[in-house]
Amino acid sequence: MGLQEADKAARRIQTAQPGRRAKMSRRDLEDLLERIEDTREIVLGRAADRLGPEELRDELYAVWDGAREDANLAYDAWRAEGGLSAYAAYRAAADREDAAAEALAQTRRAA
Repeated sequence: MGLQEADKAARRIQTAQPGRRAKMSRRDLEDLLERIEDTREIVLGRAADRLGPEELRDELYAVWDGAREDANLAYDAWRAEGGLSAYAAYRAAADREDAAAEALAQTRRAA
């Protein structure tokens, strides 16, 4: 399912209690996030348009380095604690690291 279905699900949750802020259960949130497609994109914002090739590589390196650190910490937590939640957090962090590494590699190929 794509973003439209996820958006509809979010609206159902928001309108469940008119006039009050609806609470989303962990299961609802996980279900909602599971339905959003991974575009494997890294968003640097409008400032990225003004960056030269070397500056862009520096930004992407910083993104990758941060993602790598997050993945390493999540891996350590999973190994120490075990469990599905810790593993899911590790896999999500590892996916972000992979996406950042691919974006960085593309700038190297273009150079």
